[in-house]
Amino acid sequence: MVDSELFVAPLPREYSDEQLRALFEEIGEVVSFNRPIKLDRNIPSKHAIIRMATVEAAREVIARLRGYVFPGYENSEEYGPLAIYFTAKREKTPENLGREMARKLNERHPRTRELLIRIVEQVGYDQTNAVLKKALRLEAEGGLMVEDGSRRRTPGGVFFYLLKAEIGIERFREILPKFNSKDQPQTARAAPRPPARKEPPFDFAQRRDVLLDLLKESGSTQMAKHTAIGRPEKVIPQTGCVVVHFSRVSKGGFMPKGVPQPPETPTHYIVYIPTKQWAKIATALDDPKDFLVVEGYGTITQGSMSVYATSATTMNLQRARFAKNSDKTANS
Repeated sequence: MVDSELFVAPLPREYSDEQLRALFEEIGEVVSFNRPIKLDRNIPSKHAIIRMATVEAAREVIARLRGYVFPGYENSEEYGPLAIYFTAKREKTPENLGREMARKLNERHPRTRELLIRIVEQVGYDQTNAVLKKALRLEAEGGLMVEDGSRRRTPGGVFFYLLKAEIGIERFREILPKFNSKDQPQTARAAPRPPARKEPPFDFAQRRDVLLDLLKESGSTQMAKHTAIGRPEKVIPQTGCVVVHFSRVSKGGFMPKGVPQPPETPTHYIVYIPTKQWAKIATALDDPKDFLVVEGYGTITQGSMSVYATSATTMNLQRARFAKNSDKTANS
């Protein structure tokens, strides 16, 4: 059975992972998007491994985007037409996963590769692969610092840190062989970060001056999508669509460092969902613990955010679909 994982290249480094992922989500549901980082230069690679939710969606991606040229790169020799093809299906063996882990974690020492294979043999393929995916996700989100905060952990360091937490310190010590200092595999040490300059935080109350300056020269977006998750407060059927209302009040939750806290005022979302899509999910929302999940394009209209849905589902329906796809992959 053909897998739904695709190799895609070349991808312009100027495009963020979110921008690239959105391009493929225009065609179908993207389960995972992995574009490696070149640690020696801290820049994204020109290729990515993308897993679509279904084989049919993967084939549609190939049909519609193979040969695609990104806007602005029509005459570029470096970024020619997209090449897209299915990745080769591999057996779930310790050797295959160990080599894949060494590549994704940028671990080139032969003894480290042997150690990773040994870990798969001792811990098991599925559990090790789950830790690997978590490590790569954390690395993509900014990584982890060492305990004294002096530097960022390498991708391999993140993996071993998570593995130790997953299986316990005693078992971790049993699995790892006693390398002597000469043979001890060393992960590539990240360069220490220079001390950060302490700048005053951005004052959200004074954003007007910043906005006026920004609006003097307007940029352009290729794509901007919105996701709304919640329980509709009201549903009004219309010809061809239903209109639902969400509202949300920000209560000063966690925001990344440097990003101001949004104001604690309600934001109203008016969402337009195609009737055919609504008919498939309306009964699922009878469960008071389920939530509507809508993706689409948005505009500001009379003080509220209008979202024009391109897809609509619920949290429970999503989980059921992912479980079904996982079962198909496991049985293939």
